[in-house]
Amino acid sequence: MAIDRSTGNAASAGILRNNIISAGSCQKRVAIADLSDSPARIVENNDLYLGPISTAPDSAFLYRRGDTNALTAAQVNALSGAAKNISAEPKFVSYPTDVHLSSTSPCIDRGTSEGAPATDSDGNRRPSGAGFDIGAYEFVVP
Repeated sequence: MAIDRSTGNAASAGILRNNIISAGSCQKRVAIADLSDSPARIVENNDLYLGPISTAPDSAFLYRRGDTNALTAAQVNALSGAAKNISAEPKFVSYPTDVHLSSTSPCIDRGTSEGAPATDSDGNRRPSGAGFDIGAYEFVVP
């Protein structure tokens, strides 16, 4: 995911909350990159993970902001405006065909209600458990 503001002043560019974002498997693996001098204003309660192991020789980063490359969730959370991000395999039911969270997902109850929709992408009410889940779908106990 790239954040860029191609016009205007150098004000912060936006808010990223409750997302599951992978660095992918291409040669330049970065989960989130601030592409200009306009960094995201808030980056919180996301699962930023490296994704599948790549044979590419380049290093993978969870977050790139200017000359700063964050390799761990702790380093991301140390950046201005960042908090409560994790870095873990989200444990989908069956990636890539079913991206609902499995019962062992570390994303369950790790999201925030701030700015979150009242329902998930299936129309299930949020939260379903003790807290909001990270990602597009709430884990619903069958």
